[in-house]
Amino acid sequence: MLHQEKPTLDDLTIQHFGVLGMRWGIRRHATGGEIRVARRSAARTEMAIEDAKANVRAGLAAKDTIAQAKLAHLNNPDRVIATRITRGEMAVSAILLTPLPAMVLITGSQFKSRAIESRQKVGYYNRFDKYHQQQETKRGRGGG
Repeated sequence: MLHQEKPTLDDLTIQHFGVLGMRWGIRRHATGGEIRVARRSAARTEMAIEDAKANVRAGLAAKDTIAQAKLAHLNNPDRVIATRITRGEMAVSAILLTPLPAMVLITGSQFKSRAIESRQKVGYYNRFDKYHQQQETKRGRGGG
């Protein structure tokens, strides 16, 4: 074995030591711990919206802070992970619910997370910020 030549790339693929282009150690699905951390992060951005609303009511901040907090929450990448269901939640829903509602719950969370992810990628939520900026410029022109 020591004095043999190194195997070629074709020899390795024939013996199937891996698939070309395969990346080792990359997970496709979030673990339960990652989902819980993402839920906490999403909850913090929701609380930031409530704090911004309270500050506007108290006169401590301008109304645009609410829009900025909402946009930060909508574009938060953790929202995608937070909508997913952990394996434990899947098991409990399968045990406690009949099979049909359990499947609806699981597939619904998958579709929701994919929808949020695709909207974030195309900048769908940024249009709300653009609309808000247009409204602010209209108010500025009308009052001036």
